[in-house]
Amino acid sequence: MSEPNAGRRPEVLPEADKLTSLVTTARRLLAEKKIVDLSALDGKVRALCEATRHVPPEDTAAVKAALTDILEGLDRLEAELKAQNEDVNARTVNAARRQTMDVYAKTKDKS
Repeated sequence: MSEPNAGRRPEVLPEADKLTSLVTTARRLLAEKKIVDLSALDGKVRALCEATRHVPPEDTAAVKAALTDILEGLDRLEAELKAQNEDVNARTVNAARRQTMDVYAKTKDKS
């Protein structure tokens, strides 16, 4: 005898798919050195978390797997954002040093 829910997809998974897509797109844009807008992320995470509160017990394994995938993607996105931020900060510091050295060199040449 088959289970009544066999073969059907838990209702919350399409929302999980949207969040996974948002994270994947953000990571791709970041890798392409493009601006990433994460303003919708918080709301989507909140909505997904709320929806998971109503998941029937027979769907928890599938939902847990989807949430695990999302968390792993968010962890990777966080690491990539931190690396990009460190790179930008390093380039900014180096540019400021070069500018300071150029000004110093010009001042020294005039003396």
